Amino acid sequence: MTNPLPSAPFPDNHRSLSVIARTEITVPGDAPLYIDNKGGIPVLSSTRSAKTESGVPILSRSINSVACNCTAMRKASRRVSQMYDAALAPAGLKATQFAILSEIDRRAGDPPTMRELADAMVMDRSTLGQNLRPLERDRLVAWEPSDADRRRKLVVLTGQGRAKRMQARSLWRAAQERFERAVGAAEAASLRGILLGIAGNNELSSAE
Repeated sequence: MTNPLPSAPFPDNHRSLSVIARTEITVPGDAPLYIDNKGGIPVLSSTRSAKTESGVPILSRSINSVACNCTAMRKASRRVSQMYDAALAPAGLKATQFAILSEIDRRAGDPPTMRELADAMVMDRSTLGQNLRPLERDRLVAWEPSDADRRRKLVVLTGQGRAKRMQARSLWRAAQERFERAVGAAEAASLRGILLGIAGNNELSSAE
């Protein structure tokens, strides 16, 4: 076959696309999709890539076309978390810790309880507690009683916590820009919207 971008429908028993070049996928009745490599991250797009090596479009790895949704998201999450963790390391924070500090700072006018923070972070309280302990130990967060009900404990940033977050913000921004260069700014914005929609979808909160 001389066409460098062959098109073919997905067969039912098709398990993976082991390819070395950009591949066009045509599903009957739909416009073709292209599996492309952006910054080492395979993505689907509706346009051809201009990136080539020796005249051959680049794709760095095979893609499992029948991957579990959860597995695919976990793999992507681990890859991206590793990048953000490395970027934030000079500030002594992990990506999850920076996200927690940012969420607490966002709610500075209405500090959350442990449960409210866990809900906002889509974490169980045990996991959140494990992430809060080192922040509390380093005096980046503290607990304060609610003015309305002294029995309710609210989590707040300390002065050190606000300073640490500001120190880490430029490092986070560099990781954010690196990600957007790799996948595209518009694609990254679309992806965030999809993922936040999934995170807030109560229909997915438990197995049915």
